[in-house]
Amino acid sequence: MSAAELGAPGADSVETVAASLEAEAAPGPEGPTVPGGLSAGDVEAIVARQLEAKLRPLTRMMVASQDKGPTASDIFGGLGYILGLVGLGAYVRYRRESRAS
Repeated sequence: MSAAELGAPGADSVETVAASLEAEAAPGPEGPTVPGGLSAGDVEAIVARQLEAKLRPLTRMMVASQDKGPTASDIFGGLGYILGLVGLGAYVRYRRESRAS
């Protein structure tokens, strides 16, 4: 999951980071080659691109599903909770007054 998908400013994608790492690497063999002539670095880059492409919709869904604030049901639920506590307090007060009299 890249920071760019989450809306972070100035975030690098996996391709940009992979390209910069390849540029910094010393020239020479990149490691053992797999059948078909691809090096281990090439396979890692392909897997990283495919994984990011597959996870992009899931990341968007997660960001969209985050709470934006209290909903109407949250507000009414809180008011109901407060009124319930007030009612309980009134009941206890009434019971004490009726016993004292």
